[in-house]
Amino acid sequence: MRDNLHKNIVTVDCHYIRETLAASYLVRGKNENVIIETGHPGAVPHILAEMQTNQIPPDSISLIFVTHVHLDHCGGLGGLLEKCRNASVVCHPRARPHLVDPKRLIKGSMAVYGEPLYNSLYGTIHPIDDEKIKTVEDGEVIKLDNLSFRILHTAGHARHHICIFEETSGTVFTGDTFGVAYPDLQLGTRKFIYPATTPSDFDIPEARKSIQRILDLKAESAWLVHFGNWQDIPDGATQLLYALDEIENIQSRAQTEDMTGESLQKYCYEQLKIFIHGELKSRGIFLSPEQSKIFDYDIKMNALGISYAIDKQRRELNRG
Repeated sequence: MRDNLHKNIVTVDCHYIRETLAASYLVRGKNENVIIETGHPGAVPHILAEMQTNQIPPDSISLIFVTHVHLDHCGGLGGLLEKCRNASVVCHPRARPHLVDPKRLIKGSMAVYGEPLYNSLYGTIHPIDDEKIKTVEDGEVIKLDNLSFRILHTAGHARHHICIFEETSGTVFTGDTFGVAYPDLQLGTRKFIYPATTPSDFDIPEARKSIQRILDLKAESAWLVHFGNWQDIPDGATQLLYALDEIENIQSRAQTEDMTGESLQKYCYEQLKIFIHGELKSRGIFLSPEQSKIFDYDIKMNALGISYAIDKQRRELNRG
């Protein structure tokens, strides 16, 4: 393992909805330290507690990377910046306006989740001072102490998504680009990973390109927000690309049937559920009623992203 950096990565459970659903990462350098992903606003106390446990002073945080501006990834940014006063925020150029003025982001999230659930999950989202933000281009390298972070623009889950490749260790932090692999789904005969297709920018061709880019890095491991360290990147890429083929088939069938609105969303949900539960069964993975309830909500959100993508395709065809 190059430079054995993994011992300097601390996984923080953000306690988003429940345990082991969303992670933030602390990366320790020689003198300066980094946070990758901030979680939702409720994650901030958990991140600060892990920093204290690992003797990482808030003033030693130089960079906070945000892979994209979905609120389970960036909602805690304002709270962290209040404590980590020396930190700059690193993000995609498209993400910057939403961090500076989050009104559209909040409105869009409320439309997806509904106002009551939005308020329980996220509450108040604070705007970020523009001077604190550094945007990064595709392929740009940021060096910090003994660390070297190469940025990849990775659309597919969101147009403003980045992945962060720490070159000295061969470690890539993938946000939602390299899918979802909750610990509950790793207890069978074979580990299971599947794409994150939540609204509203899900794009299959771009997702395929981004997965291939991660595969081409020949990284030693991928650190997922949902959740933790995935070590067999070639196997993960194979599973994700296969799932995208299946999702594309779901989209094609829905297009053929000319479904719209709630019927389209229901169809995408039912078909995605059949596919994912078939994959779980083939791996000998059996969920408890409580696990199934939470996982079913995840399937619904992913199905909603698929139906959004179908509607987007139709609008583009009508304009063309």
